Amino acid sequence: MCAIIVGAYALTMALALWLGELLHSATLAWVIVGVILIAVAVIIYFITLHRTIRRINRRLDTVYEVSATIETLYRQIITLIRKFISGWK
Repeated sequence: MCAIIVGAYALTMALALWLGELLHSATLAWVIVGVILIAVAVIIYFITLHRTIRRINRRLDTVYEVSATIETLYRQIITLIRKFISGWK
């Protein structure tokens, strides 16, 4: 994983330096490379991560519904036990 990160960093630097020489402007080259990286990140998000995040959100909704149901059941049981104890005295 470290090699991939270092390789991506080296390619980014090489691309920016090459564009800087072509355009005779290092600043413009870095802006172009930055825009390209942001575009790639957005594409990756919408292709892969967005589906995963939606799936996790659906599972969290299910967990919330189950916990709310269990809490309601717990409160009903406590109410029933209190009625039973008060009627027993």
